[in-house]
Amino acid sequence: MSDTIKTFKTSDLSPEFREEIFEEPGAEKITLCFNCTGCSSGCPMAEQEPEFNIRKFLRMANLGMKDELLNSPYLWYCTTCYKCQERCPQGVKNVDTLLKIRTIAVHNGILLPAHKKVGQLGFNFGHAVPINDET
Repeated sequence: MSDTIKTFKTSDLSPEFREEIFEEPGAEKITLCFNCTGCSSGCPMAEQEPEFNIRKFLRMANLGMKDELLNSPYLWYCTTCYKCQERCPQGVKNVDTLLKIRTIAVHNGILLPAHKKVGQLGFNFGHAVPINDET
């Protein structure tokens, strides 16, 4: 783990991004998070990848850290098992909000190359599973 602390200028934050996220019903509940760690304590992805932290992503969203958040490869690691959402004592819609953030990323042309390839296969051939070397 790095001891480096990143700093951000308030001019780099996007209140519009935060408001776009809050268009998702229940997403405004991310403001209720008090970092109890209930969401991350049973997360199967957090156990596999220490850099995956749903609380961090939701905090970044609440602050409007658009560029940093949308360009994080870990945004795509969530398995959508909903354990975090079920465990939250504040009723934060963790997964639903993360899916909204992913949707915003895709609308901005940001997604992992493997996901792009699957989408392109579906678009070009009507299915995402290659059946031969050409598809």
